[in-house]
Amino acid sequence: MSDDRVGFGPTVDWSPEVETEWSLPDDSPLWRAAESWVPEVRRRTACCIGRAPVARSAFVGASADYVRPPGHNRSFYVPMNPGENAGDSVCYAGPVIAVKGSEVGCDDAVRWAKQQLGSTFPSGQVTRQRSALDFFPLAEHKIAGAMTKAEAQEEVDKTVRLQTSHLERFGFPARAPIPLFVFRWSDRVTNAYLEGVREFMCERAFSTAKGLARDGLAILVYVYPNVPIRVWDLQDDLESGGGRLEELAAAGISMSDTVSGWIDLFSRLIRLGFLPCDHTRDEVGQAFRYQNAVIDGGFVDWDSLTDERLLSDRDLDLNWEMSIRELHSTIAHFLFGVDPSGSAMSTQIVNRIYCELRARLLNDAPQLPKRLAERVVSQKWHELYTRSVESLAATPRFQPEFSGVEFLFPSG
Repeated sequence: MSDDRVGFGPTVDWSPEVETEWSLPDDSPLWRAAESWVPEVRRRTACCIGRAPVARSAFVGASADYVRPPGHNRSFYVPMNPGENAGDSVCYAGPVIAVKGSEVGCDDAVRWAKQQLGSTFPSGQVTRQRSALDFFPLAEHKIAGAMTKAEAQEEVDKTVRLQTSHLERFGFPARAPIPLFVFRWSDRVTNAYLEGVREFMCERAFSTAKGLARDGLAILVYVYPNVPIRVWDLQDDLESGGGRLEELAAAGISMSDTVSGWIDLFSRLIRLGFLPCDHTRDEVGQAFRYQNAVIDGGFVDWDSLTDERLLSDRDLDLNWEMSIRELHSTIAHFLFGVDPSGSAMSTQIVNRIYCELRARLLNDAPQLPKRLAERVVSQKWHELYTRSVESLAATPRFQPEFSGVEFLFPSG
């Protein structure tokens, strides 16, 4: 292995067809935070100067140096503990350097895009299904298999603000990405990818994608404590219903640690004056939605983060309600694999989650921003959650096959 590949390995390629748009300042305290996860992170990313790491394939798979799990169509991960590699595949445990958006530079990117014609998403109230290539530009204002420069910059701005505030207040980083670099792909690579996938897209989706890419496509490099396996990634591997709890336990996933981690992080966000969800971005995605909830108790994709100081009372109420509902929905998907609007979460489970969250926030009330403190202690919030519980209990698909919720909070 040549010296310039230290930290990534010989099966990760490099592209010089990029410009560095942003890098974490050398004097940022977030470098120390990143070093708490990856002690040699500076040395192992020193090769990210004037060029960007690119996986050899846009398809799902793993090499001796990186892994791309199913469903992670825009990201691959380089584990920082090479001793944990087993044969030709890498271990999912331990800190990683994540690379998001490099896929457009892969030789098989267009072949990957063609395969997405078989990946369908609902199209409104009609029965027709859209392919991923049409769905993402039209429904989420994103480009399948790619990351726009604007998307990367917004994600960096909000995540850096979150992590900086969290580190200053609590002395350790949140279980969220720590961004290190943003690269902009050359116009040649951007145009080649868009033209290559054009034949697989409807005209409106392609026109929308072109507009989204007007400032270019990008690559985001960040550090995270593990390969970020999300609740969404479990959907095809585990059954839905009460039996799912046994499968989660058999897989070695600590339901208590995961749920407590999400609730603890939510309570710390409130103390910092942040809300994880933005009602104006519902079609784009939410940080606390189960597609971004990591089973290690963290979350990725923080571009829906909002600062309560910048919100009107109405927007604050809507974001507050959405944040609670998304946390509730994420926990339901994690435990039972279904949307709680159809129910699968008992009144007992929801009430216990509510009590745990409210207890944490009530204890913090003297330190909370004034308007958030008012919402923590108000009866309005309690009534909102009670209505949510009642709506779930009224239309159960089935009763979960367990009694009690001690497995979630054994020390509660």
